[in-house]
Amino acid sequence: MLAGTRAVGWVLIVGIVTGTVAHLVRGRAQRRAAVRRSRDTARAARLLAGLLGSGQLPVSALAEAAEESPALRGAAMAARLGADVPAALRAAARSPGQEGLATIAAAWQVSARSGAPIADVLAGVAEALRAEERLQSSIDAELAAARSSGKIMAGLPLGAAGLGLMVGVDSLGFLLGSGWGQLALGLGVALTAVGVLWIDRLARPRRPA
Repeated sequence: MLAGTRAVGWVLIVGIVTGTVAHLVRGRAQRRAAVRRSRDTARAARLLAGLLGSGQLPVSALAEAAEESPALRGAAMAARLGADVPAALRAAARSPGQEGLATIAAAWQVSARSGAPIADVLAGVAEALRAEERLQSSIDAELAAARSSGKIMAGLPLGAAGLGLMVGVDSLGFLLGSGWGQLALGLGVALTAVGVLWIDRLARPRRPA
């Protein structure tokens, strides 16, 4: 009975560690993907503004820009099919990092309804997205310190166990070889995971309004 209880305890401990690491790795991958999409969105606005400023028709400019900017491919397809381009841009804007496409959609819609030149509007949009990208880069750099704090927190229990061994205390023997040690280890792992995840949540970049 005791052996079974301890086995369940080890499964829980390993599950907490594995789940926490997986969550952090997935979050890091999502942040990197959002940064790539944000840069692509800013580049898309610049491409469109340049092509339209050179005199190309909006649909042709959109198709050409989509060849270099994945963010515009859905809208380019909608334009070829005669569908709603602003709606396609707004749909793409739901992806993290591509929120700026909603502004491009609004500019496109206003131009389609009023006949106003869209090139100058998109040039302003491109500049605003570029400024937003620079601001987000600064925010990410500031948040790097908070993420480092999370890594330090994760390593503190291991450091404490190692310090115990250095001064002659069999800390690992207690933690790994007794029921009370396993309980203490489980609580320590759980609290450390909560702290690391909380710091990671606080350090998530917020898109500028």
